[in-house]
Amino acid sequence: MISVAVGSGGVGVALLLCLYKRDRALCAKDGQHDAPSLDQCVPGCGNTVRTDQHAARLRQRADDLDRKAARVPGPLAERRSASAARLRELADEHDRTRFTLQENPA
Repeated sequence: MISVAVGSGGVGVALLLCLYKRDRALCAKDGQHDAPSLDQCVPGCGNTVRTDQHAARLRQRADDLDRKAARVPGPLAERRSASAARLRELADEHDRTRFTLQENPA
């Protein structure tokens, strides 16, 4: 498994993991890669995995972007707010679709 910092998650802050399998890797559409192309990580790839800690970091990053958006003018503030909303959507999606030890997959 490879830890991937995606988007503007900050230096050294992983926001997801890559459980690389070439047949479902969106970063390896050309079929030439035997390892993930981390600079071409694609949201929605079947190889991405998030933990509860990653979801918490997504929300922290969203809060940080909202604070920064409040201190800058118009279009930049709008882009930061939109990015914050997208990060929260990813965290919410994790909450809705996560697996836990208590669940019975049967």
